[in-house]
Amino acid sequence: MNNPQLRGIHFALARVTVEFDTAFHLGSGHGDLLEDALFTVDANGLPALPGDAIAGVLRHAWARGDDPHDRDSRCARIFGYQKNDEGETSRLEVSWGQVHNSKDMPVPFRAEDRELSGDPVLGALFAGMVRDHVRLDGTGTAAPAGKFDQTVVLAGTRFTFELRLDLGEGETSVEDMHELIALLDSRAVRLGRGGGRGLGVFRVRRAAMRVFDLRLAEDRDSYGQLPREIARGDGGQLYALQTREGDTPLHALLTLTPDATWRFGGTVRSGREPRDKRPARGGASEGEYAELDTFALTEPRIRWNEHGHGYVEPREKAPFLVPGSALRGALRHRAVFHANVLNERFLPTDKGWATETETDCPDAHHDPPAEVKALFGAGRGQEQGGPGAVATADAWVESAEQQMQQHVSLDRFTQGAMDGLLFSEAAVFGGALTLRLDVRRPASCCSTTRKVLARTLDDLCAGRLPLGAAGTRGHGRFTGSITWSDGGQWIQGQEVES
Repeated sequence: MNNPQLRGIHFALARVTVEFDTAFHLGSGHGDLLEDALFTVDANGLPALPGDAIAGVLRHAWARGDDPHDRDSRCARIFGYQKNDEGETSRLEVSWGQVHNSKDMPVPFRAEDRELSGDPVLGALFAGMVRDHVRLDGTGTAAPAGKFDQTVVLAGTRFTFELRLDLGEGETSVEDMHELIALLDSRAVRLGRGGGRGLGVFRVRRAAMRVFDLRLAEDRDSYGQLPREIARGDGGQLYALQTREGDTPLHALLTLTPDATWRFGGTVRSGREPRDKRPARGGASEGEYAELDTFALTEPRIRWNEHGHGYVEPREKAPFLVPGSALRGALRHRAVFHANVLNERFLPTDKGWATETETDCPDAHHDPPAEVKALFGAGRGQEQGGPGAVATADAWVESAEQQMQQHVSLDRFTQGAMDGLLFSEAAVFGGALTLRLDVRRPASCCSTTRKVLARTLDDLCAGRLPLGAAGTRGHGRFTGSITWSDGGQWIQGQEVES
């Protein structure tokens, strides 16, 4: 049990710096006149990581195992518990994460104006990036009146926060702190909203730690010299850790090569010019190229050079973005088809499902097959709502070019060109996509669920499942291969540990 007399006396203290590989959104719970969802900010108006958000995802990752009793006791030892009149407070204390400026230094929560003005990284973080979304129904297609947008924090953003673990008299150990930091570097933890569809992926850049026992004079002196403000550094009182990566989730790497053109649609003009600033393919001049009606999605990132200085990638040089939500949506839509095939749910010539009893047939709009729920989750309005086993991640394509394509709208009855409805789009050609799928809780997926995922991925790698916009008119056909981290044992039906 906890000895309250040792609280704050014998503890391990670590300061951890993380860098986000993708954009992320930690919601503030409200929007404004322009955006529906804004991210959490500190007193400076800069993005921040709330301590309870970090502690929450750590607790969720810490609670592993199949036995609920073992999970509860494991969590209670570090994160405390509450049961009727009994309980213990958490041994782990987590500070808020402070964002870094272009000099790779944490910004104080109440900084002076001279510390904020003129910094290119902070200037971009003040504004954030807006991402458009549409709500999907049970079939994986856009629902009516379901458009929304949210501001996200740029990929490449760095934060530093503090972890403090009370060790007491042997109730916890320094190894527990090492394991907590390893969990942060394992990709098993994602921060913020939309973690399953590509956002919130991060890694540990550096960490420093020390064990303090304030019953010893030497440790009392060292702790007294440790600056309380994270922005002021550690004063040489903490020792750099050689971080070890925790157990990464079962994952697959998809390597896809486009058969022709492709495009993931964006709402903001990218600023990228045709290759070598020559006239774009299709005969358009450079001036006409800037007047495109539809665009390929790009998004700037924060990059860090070898000297540790950060800069914002110019939009005209930003690589093309492949949102994790675009991959997830396409896979989910095709998975519904394969789940129905494997369960022999077919539509006859008249209305209704071709099954023995109508009560066995799910409503396609509100109750997707159980295998699809297991893989991709279910909405809050459904009885078994919750996240799925498959998580995707945003990816970028560097070596690709744009070309201009012109189109005319067709009359739906005569299929003839309609007057005054010429439009153009920026299609992307070349490049290679490397996409990652993480499978969380693989042991929870039955053999039928694995077959559904295997057939869906086979469709994608064989060019039968287009990705991105305008798949019905030739865009987004890819062929490629898939490599599993376990050599394909799980997808082939052999048991693996969750």
